[in-house]
Amino acid sequence: LVCHDSQAHVRDVKDFDLLITSSQDAREAVCAKKMTDTWCKEPPPWVAKDQVTDWTKKCKVDEDIGKSEAIRQCRKLMRTQADIYHQRRLDGKSVSYDLPMADFNENSVKYIAQIGETMGVCDTASQNPALIQFIDSMLKQLLQKPAPEVSITRMHDLMPSPSKMATSCASIDHWLRTDADCSAWIEGKSSASSNIYLKHLTKFGSSDGTTPGEDRPSLKVTDVIQDGKYFLFDPTDADQFFRNTSWDRRVFVGSSKGAKSILLIVFRQSTLCGTSCGRFFPASQADRGDWVSGDYIFFELQVPTIEICDASGSTMLTVEPNGRRIQSC
Repeated sequence: LVCHDSQAHVRDVKDFDLLITSSQDAREAVCAKKMTDTWCKEPPPWVAKDQVTDWTKKCKVDEDIGKSEAIRQCRKLMRTQADIYHQRRLDGKSVSYDLPMADFNENSVKYIAQIGETMGVCDTASQNPALIQFIDSMLKQLLQKPAPEVSITRMHDLMPSPSKMATSCASIDHWLRTDADCSAWIEGKSSASSNIYLKHLTKFGSSDGTTPGEDRPSLKVTDVIQDGKYFLFDPTDADQFFRNTSWDRRVFVGSSKGAKSILLIVFRQSTLCGTSCGRFFPASQADRGDWVSGDYIFFELQVPTIEICDASGSTMLTVEPNGRRIQSC
């Protein structure tokens, strides 16, 4: 039985004897998201519930928010690829073949033969030039005319027309290359070997990591106070984590213990803590039991320029795209 689906779910991949995937160029894949109703559907954690509608409208026209959304979509695609590969490994299997779509479009005949061999098609058929040419012609015909009901053939164009792409996705490449992990994935032709999340899954068993990784800066929680409401850390480690020493009262989006897109604030020398410490932001989101000694925090996404009022009323911050505080009052 041969099945085709546009998206394999992690829970299902264990049931496949043979799994063949395809890797679309990250920029094209994100552009396709932008051209559909999957764009700007998941507001970041600092957007209040009563502001979601306004954020969604602004997300589609604002440059900074658009860049953050593009990076989020890129990382979501990376996570999906990483989770599927990792689940196959846990099940004692593997991804049998990963078809690079960019290369396929340049030499489809070559890859049709390789897919046939992977599926166990005999050499007589998989190396028959006339048969391969027939399959290639049939694929192109179905792409041009996928039939009145696409669900019958499961054939459709991967991308909008070039003119629509040029109009709607002109900034996608620039946006994604501002993120080091997405940029590396682009350079690696969206392959599994260039996927940072798969590297973490392979090394730590978690795409966000619960222990530090050599290829992703992490901040270790050395101790906690107020029963885990505040986490303490070595300021020297924070200098390396933020790649500068100007991180006092910095708000950033991080991940830890499987929780993604969490908003945190750190203090270089807090009177309350007596040393360098941090907590969830705003203060109303911080609670006892949030942290334990030995936790690791990872820097996640860049954030758009926003103004945030701490619930205590004592802090007013303006945060620019790299998360650095540029104004307080």
